[in-house]
Amino acid sequence: MPSTHARAGILVLVTMTIGCSTGRVPVYVPPSNEAIESGTEMNYGGDGQLVYVINHASDPIIITGLHLIDCDNIKNRCDPMRLRVPVLPGRRENLTTVRPDNPNRATFFRFTYTWERAPIKATVPITVTTRPDTLGPPPAMDPRMAAFRARFDSLAALVDTIVVLQPDSIVLHVGERTQLFDAVQFEGRRASGERLPTFGASLAIEDMSIAQPQEAGLTGLKVGRTRVVISVISKKAHAPPSYVPVHVIP
Repeated sequence: MPSTHARAGILVLVTMTIGCSTGRVPVYVPPSNEAIESGTEMNYGGDGQLVYVINHASDPIIITGLHLIDCDNIKNRCDPMRLRVPVLPGRRENLTTVRPDNPNRATFFRFTYTWERAPIKATVPITVTTRPDTLGPPPAMDPRMAAFRARFDSLAALVDTIVVLQPDSIVLHVGERTQLFDAVQFEGRRASGERLPTFGASLAIEDMSIAQPQEAGLTGLKVGRTRVVISVISKKAHAPPSYVPVHVIP
C-alpha cells in the first residue's frame, strides 16, 4: 500500500526533469509519510467536507485506499475504499466528499489512507564533483513544505502516548488477510489523558517475513510471531511506539 504505506490523520519513481534558471541543483524530497499532507475543508457547495492529500515529495505517488472511521451522522459508507488516485509532485487531489446524513446535526469523522510509490522511472539531476566547495549553499526549502513540516511537528509534539483500543492481538492463518485499519484502533493522548482528535501515525510490521501489508490487506506469510508498530510520524516526536502482537498460525 508493490510496497504499500498506511497513514492515519495507516506509509514512486517517475520520469521527471527538474531545472531552474539559476542552475542550482534542486532539493530532492523522497516520498514518505512526512512528505504527504492530508486534511479536510468545506466544499464549494457548503454541503460537505472534502478529504484531500497534497504531495510535497519530488516524485508522484498513488493513493490506494481511504477509510472513514469514527463516523457520526455521515451519509457516506464508512467501509474501506480501494482507490487508484495518482498525485503528482506539488499537486493536491481530492479523494472524496463527506456529507452529513442529517444536515441539521453536527457530524464527526476521522480518516486513514494508504499510498504507494508510482511505478515510473525518475531522472533527477545529480552533480558529481571533487570540489564540494564549488557547489555553493543548498537551495532553501520550499516555504509550503516548511510550513507543513512545522504544523506537522507541532501536532506530533502534543502526543505523549499512543493508546491501542483494540485488539489485544491479531491472529492470522498462513495466506489469510485482514484490513489493518479495521483490525487496529488507536488514539493519541496527552500526559493529562486528553484525547487528541488527529495526528500523523504510521503502522509498520516488525518482521515482514512473517506478515506483510499488501493491497488486499495484512497477509500472513509463514508461521511465527511479529508485531504491528504504531508510531508518531515526526522526527521531533517523543511518544514511544505502541505495539499489537501478530501471531501467524498454520
